[in-house]
Amino acid sequence: MKRSLELVCLSRDHHQSLVLAKRCKTAGANLDSQATLALCQRVVEEFESRWEPHFCTEEEAIFAVAQGLEGPIAALCQELRNEHSQLRSYYQQIATGDHSQLADFGDLLQRHTLREERELFPLVESQFSAAQMAAILAASHE
Repeated sequence: MKRSLELVCLSRDHHQSLVLAKRCKTAGANLDSQATLALCQRVVEEFESRWEPHFCTEEEAIFAVAQGLEGPIAALCQELRNEHSQLRSYYQQIATGDHSQLADFGDLLQRHTLREERELFPLVESQFSAAQMAAILAASHE
């Protein structure tokens, strides 16, 4: 699907999150393997530098704006914000050594990412003003 220029960076991140989600779901079935431990370490290392900034960009440049709009976009953004909170919770558990949440993290990350791509981004493209879209682009490059 062709994505507007303002959402391309976030969409590229989504591709990477889907790859990570698939690996987490698969590895979650065998929590004692070295590969699983390495993947958990990767999640911990990347979360603060890659995924937390991505979530913050969405929350500040999309979700906050959507709260002032009418229709389903506001409710969707609240649900997605809640999912960000749950993903952060899973990350905290993984970071403290509880790797039992890895498959759940991967499952939610996959569902969440697909909702943003399939539901949220089309709504953003159709309802946000040019200035609001420009703010997304600026925020995604910070």
